[in-house]
Amino acid sequence: MRMGERTVGAVTSVARHHELGPIALALLRRAVPAGEQLTVEITEVDEATGETIAVGRVDAAQELLVSPEGRAQASPAERPGAGLRKGLRL
Repeated sequence: MRMGERTVGAVTSVARHHELGPIALALLRRAVPAGEQLTVEITEVDEATGETIAVGRVDAAQELLVSPEGRAQASPAERPGAGLRKGLRL
């Protein structure tokens, strides 16, 4: 995944949706703004040299599944079991 010329993530899974067409799941850096224009670089491995070669780019849009803060909307205010640790101090 690229933001301009900078690599900001990697595609982990791809599929073809019956209405949306090609879709992919990617892992992006937290610093990537939610509305930023992204591209996916298509690569192939050159059998003669074993090098990875870029053969094209495809525009991509993002839909957030996890907030950039890394917390779920249903996160508790305090970690479960936090009260148990107080009794274990020596």
